[in-house]
Amino acid sequence: MADKFGLFWNSENGDRLYDADSFAEWLSHFFTTGVFKDELFVQATEGMKVSVSSGYANVNGKVRFFGTSTNLNIEVSNGLYPRIDTIVVERNDTNREITLKVVKGNYSGNNPEATAPVRTNVIHQLVIAKVYIGAGATAIYQKDITDTRMDSNLCGYVTATVENLNYDQMMAQWEDYYSKFKTSEMADFQTWFDNMKNILNESTAGNLLEKINKNASDIQTNKDNISKNATDIQDVSSKASSNTTSITNLTSKVSTNTSSINSLKSSKQDKAIKATITLGTSWSSLTQSVSVSGITENHNAILDVVTSTSNYEDVQNEWAKVYKAETYNGGIKFYAKEATSTALTIQVLAM
Repeated sequence: MADKFGLFWNSENGDRLYDADSFAEWLSHFFTTGVFKDELFVQATEGMKVSVSSGYANVNGKVRFFGTSTNLNIEVSNGLYPRIDTIVVERNDTNREITLKVVKGNYSGNNPEATAPVRTNVIHQLVIAKVYIGAGATAIYQKDITDTRMDSNLCGYVTATVENLNYDQMMAQWEDYYSKFKTSEMADFQTWFDNMKNILNESTAGNLLEKINKNASDIQTNKDNISKNATDIQDVSSKASSNTTSITNLTSKVSTNTSSINSLKSSKQDKAIKATITLGTSWSSLTQSVSVSGITENHNAILDVVTSTSNYEDVQNEWAKVYKAETYNGGIKFYAKEATSTALTIQVLAM
């Protein structure tokens, strides 16, 4: 809308009149179109439903605040092929409203693509998430939802126009890495992890600890025997002073054996550690450190999240947010893609 005199002036006899579009045009030059940071987050709830958290959206100067969470239903798949639906914020100038809605995707064999957002003179859509619906799916999980709020081509975060943030390159790199990880490394890791769970059950771990303790006892016995041998050798040395060279060689061999035994004992000192810890909901820069008595940075930790029949899917979805854990002297440091919303009980076996 062209402006002849500038904005805004008091009217005299109706010569300076403004409407809602005047204000929207003025506002659009100060703030970018999109949603406000950390608002309008899409998450799976139950069955074929998702929930959009409260928050503001700015669509070319028209603004709406969604004061409460909004629940949306996802249509079930046809059972033959998957599809990708989009969750959008839609400005409709004909209806004079801004709403949240689900845009159903098209079926396209086994490689579906999301429908492009509508952007005309009267309708403008912001895609805040993509939802993958597998063939025959009867429930939506968090892993099926791709957050697109940071993608400035689809949505973007509201920023001042003089400091516009563009996450396109970061998002492209992350999606490429995550795609490769899911198709290769994740499969290998899952196979290894399943095998380790089958091998290191509670009985096997207990048997391994028993053998380590027995080895430590045997080492102590050998050390006592070596000390006795050293005493006997000293006695022989005093009685056979004429054979000094032979006694010296024998003492050297005993010293070598003592060093080997001490080295073997040292390598066995780090015994297996079993513990049950709680991974809380307080994260700092998406990291969280949990104390584990006796653990060191040299331990390799095997972690297993504790679930029950009633909360299995919820716990697994929360556990999927954690992508890395590493030991340090006195505890384990966890890394997450996003903060967990419930506390998780973790069983630890450190070797």
